[in-house]
Amino acid sequence: MTTPRLLLLSLSCLTSSVSLVNAASSRPNFVFILTDDMREDDIAYMPNVNALVAAQGTAFHNQFCNVALCCPSRATILRGQYSHNTGITKNSGPNGGVNAFNARGLQQSTISTWLQSSGYRTALIGKYLNDYVGTTAADIPPGWSEWYAGNSSACYNNFNYTLNENGTVKNYGATAADYGTDVYAGKAIDFIQRSAATDAPFFVYLAPFSPHAPANAAPRDVGAHAGALAPRNANFNEANVSDKPSDIQVLPVLTSAQIADLDTLYAKRLDCLLSVDKMVGDIVQVLQTLGQIDNTYIIFTSDNGFHLGSHRMQAGKWTPYEEDTPVPLVIRGPGVPKREIKYITGNVDLAPTMADLAGVAIPDFVDGRSLAPLFAAVIPSESNWRQAFLTEHAFVANPSPTYPCSNYSGLHTKEHDYSEYANGDRELYDLARDPYEIANLAAVPAAATTVTTLSARLAQMTTGGGAAFRAVEEAPLGVR
Repeated sequence: MTTPRLLLLSLSCLTSSVSLVNAASSRPNFVFILTDDMREDDIAYMPNVNALVAAQGTAFHNQFCNVALCCPSRATILRGQYSHNTGITKNSGPNGGVNAFNARGLQQSTISTWLQSSGYRTALIGKYLNDYVGTTAADIPPGWSEWYAGNSSACYNNFNYTLNENGTVKNYGATAADYGTDVYAGKAIDFIQRSAATDAPFFVYLAPFSPHAPANAAPRDVGAHAGALAPRNANFNEANVSDKPSDIQVLPVLTSAQIADLDTLYAKRLDCLLSVDKMVGDIVQVLQTLGQIDNTYIIFTSDNGFHLGSHRMQAGKWTPYEEDTPVPLVIRGPGVPKREIKYITGNVDLAPTMADLAGVAIPDFVDGRSLAPLFAAVIPSESNWRQAFLTEHAFVANPSPTYPCSNYSGLHTKEHDYSEYANGDRELYDLARDPYEIANLAAVPAAATTVTTLSARLAQMTTGGGAAFRAVEEAPLGVR
């Protein structure tokens, strides 16, 4: 990666013992911003996010997604559960998409229902879950006071799309005023302004479709990053992949035309993020004008990362590699100090963190943990925090150059990235010495003890959930 990874400090308890919001003051608001397919290192190109959120709060340098794929990650974010517990492992079909989410009854208990039932005004704006095509009020899930959700794949274009707006379909065209991210920003600002005039706290779930392909930028931003090249890290178009899983070994070296396509896409993605960055700046300004900035948590993250030529792979996600599973996470708000944290955290922690900060009970089914203790003046010992984060993938039946990764489960620790594939392949990387994951150590005799230890821990972490699962995460690993 081109920038250091952000990590968090931690505590074993699920609910913070430290109150970050004075009980006598009004309850805090939340603006939760979730981008689509944004790499961790993309945040370097977002000045407002860095100056107005990261620099004013806490940046997490080791934040991971459990599944590097849109719908499973978003299900995890809404519920605070790992994919093996939500059962959402794909973007569509029996085990993926909004229909599978609803069939399991998962929509009945999410961060939105928890907050709304405790008095919060809630709004979802932008992307919900894959395959959402709702057109009526009956298609709005529980927990949302207001609903402005994209209801077709056309939303990825950022032009010529439709939204389900509180039960009524509204069409948007191809003018600059119809640009998706700007429309979502306007709706968020309107909701914040109206909510601030009431006595109720508010929760905004703001999910632009950028920088997901085709990565169409706002007209004002087109070409802003012309000539930008996809990161040429040591693993870009890797010369020797003979130690990689068999699905990677068969990939040919990228052609000059393929590399040019990657560069074009990368520049377009950066152009797309300019409107997201503007959105953040506009929201902060409105919160300041309304006198709400000091009582509002702003949480900025992505559903998953994105690879662009690493290990010979064309553009995509789905893998356990460092381009796909780490994601940005920055938080500012009442009681949040200006610091960088290097403990292991994940998307499974977002819902319980917001619930904890809001003073709302966290359901027992939740697998994640509140990050609130990491904002305290005295940070909990790292030994009492998560030692390994579970990554999972059960999406591809037949790997191909487009989906070059068979199903796997794996662990991210501070020192290692370890994965076991359905076809029997294994990978182990020493992240301190080999951050771009060039040398697979899984078959190296000197690493046998590490492989055995991580494999045993992985077997414990592919099932189970709740408090018992968190205890397994915290158990000492005994490897370096």
